[in-house]
Amino acid sequence: MRQIKFRVRDTNTKKVLGYERINSDGHWEQKRVNRTDWVLGAITGEDNLIREQLTEYEDMLGKEMYEGHVIEYDEFARRNPKKGLLMEVKIPDIYHWRSGMVNIKVIGNICENPELLNPPHES
Repeated sequence: MRQIKFRVRDTNTKKVLGYERINSDGHWEQKRVNRTDWVLGAITGEDNLIREQLTEYEDMLGKEMYEGHVIEYDEFARRNPKKGLLMEVKIPDIYHWRSGMVNIKVIGNICENPELLNPPHES
């Protein structure tokens, strides 16, 4: 069964506060950053939270891929394969594109590193 898990981010500080998941009993659990234990309940208290869903994929180093991650990958193609492509992970787009990707590596996230997808133009 697919795990339902989210990364919870503060939109003001752009930092990850913790993670939420639905446990095997169907209840919400949370784990704050720098904690090892999961406790019942969702992360609340702030109005500026966003939840980025786990995709069920990992990059080539075993890192979980969430919505908002920026990934670098090579395109698998018989003709003219491309290397070093960049993409923001979005659901459901990642499910469509994933089959043509190899050597996937999470290199940042769109909240903390928007410049990854908008490099400065050379003059």
